[in-house]
Amino acid sequence: MNIPVEELLSESKSLLQAIKGKVIKSVFRDSVWPAEKIANTFGIDDELVFPYTAGALIIVFECGRTIGLASNQKKNSLVIWIEEGEYELEKDSHPIDCQDFKYSNEHWAAMIGKSIEKMALLKHRRTDHRYKRLPNEVGLCCQMTGNLDFIISHGISSSVPSHFALISKDQIDSDVAENLEYVEI
Repeated sequence: MNIPVEELLSESKSLLQAIKGKVIKSVFRDSVWPAEKIANTFGIDDELVFPYTAGALIIVFECGRTIGLASNQKKNSLVIWIEEGEYELEKDSHPIDCQDFKYSNEHWAAMIGKSIEKMALLKHRRTDHRYKRLPNEVGLCCQMTGNLDFIISHGISSSVPSHFALISKDQIDSDVAENLEYVEI
């Protein structure tokens, strides 16, 4: 098993450019917990498990490329990597597919067959000592064909149970939103 090299989004602009316009074949979360446990533990509706679970987001494109995105607490940032070959689930993983209509919904299932048209890196301008030296790359704003927009986020919404979640722009905490810098990719 190859261990993928994780990079910050800012270090992976060429990869992000390369996936623009590529059609998505499948999307799933490599969840650290079973879906039913997530819904019960966090008291969320079943259909919110896919966007809110803890664990990597895996996107497979029709061209054969597979990427992963996750949250890196030490960098207070999102990280991305390329999967060489087919993605291999960890032994104790629990995949949750975006087309699972119990633990996801039509909004997320709509990603299949679409492509990403525009992306922006979200950087959180921090002044507090603990974070100001970190990259603080806290989101990837994605605009897809068919008017599907979402943010792959790290710690910018207190309305979700996980640091790493798929959210809408209106779910960003207001104190964070006023300190975000949008960098077009």
